[in-house]
Amino acid sequence: MSSTALASLKADAVSDWEACGDTFYCQEHLYDLAWPDVDLSVQRLTAAPFGGPIAVTRDETALVVIKPGASPGGRPVVRLFSCSGELQGSFLWEGARLAGWGWSSELELVAVDVSGKVYFYSLHGARIPKAVSFGPQLEAECISHVSLYSDGLVVVGASSSQLWAVIALQEPRATRLPQIPGLGAAGGAAGGDESLGISCIAVLEPRYTLSSGLE
Repeated sequence: MSSTALASLKADAVSDWEACGDTFYCQEHLYDLAWPDVDLSVQRLTAAPFGGPIAVTRDETALVVIKPGASPGGRPVVRLFSCSGELQGSFLWEGARLAGWGWSSELELVAVDVSGKVYFYSLHGARIPKAVSFGPQLEAECISHVSLYSDGLVVVGASSSQLWAVIALQEPRATRLPQIPGLGAAGGAAGGDESLGISCIAVLEPRYTLSSGLE
């Protein structure tokens, strides 16, 4: 397209159209965002990829005012929204303090509490009858980190820095991973003054690794 023709199109274009190079685009209103009573300064959320559902709950580390009529015992309520903010469902959180959560490739909400218990919920907040626990040792020790990926999760023991994994969320089963040499609890509890504590973790899914295993 010549510069003269492009200039003519720009001059004739209505205000709803925007030029990007030699192509014009316009915005169309699809829907309004609802999002009732959502304040991210005192709440935490996890969103499924590709415009999927979003789970929101109270941030238990933040100071919030408990309003009259709140849930029994002040337990957090988890609300499930569409990406446009429409409420899809809710449920009362039944576990200990939430350590980490996310969405599986099957669009199941996977939530892990600090004692190492894993809970599964549907898009509308119904409890899915499958669960996994990492045993009494980790329950007593508590969890310091949780990393979820599309078909599994990895957790880290708070004092031992021991790594555990659930490789397949469809049929969840806890697996103890080999101890990483020189890796101990923060402050050197497991490996003396030279040991390293974990500040964050990153998981490579088996489908992306040369070993075809979790890394």
